[in-house]
Amino acid sequence: MEWIAGDHSTPISNVLRRERSVLVAQALDSLPEHYRDVLIMREFQNQSLEQVARQLGGTPEGVRKIWARAIVKIRRMLKDVE
Repeated sequence: MEWIAGDHSTPISNVLRRERSVLVAQALDSLPEHYRDVLIMREFQNQSLEQVARQLGGTPEGVRKIWARAIVKIRRMLKDVE
C-alpha cells in the first residue's frame, strides 16, 4: 500500500528543504577553500580520510583535523542563520 500513499512531501516542506540547501551552499562557499574541499570530499563524495589526503597531498590525520574544524565552523554558521 506504500505506493498509494506516495511521497509525503508537502509544498512547504519542499520549500524549506530548498531554503536549507541554499543556506548550506552559502555557508560552504564562505569557508576557507581547504575546509570547503575537505567537507565536500568527505560529506558529499563519501571519500575516506586517506583518499582525501592523497588528493590534497596531506596526511589522513591532517585531513581529519581540518574536517573536524570545518564541521564546527559550518555548524556555527548554520546555527547563527537559524
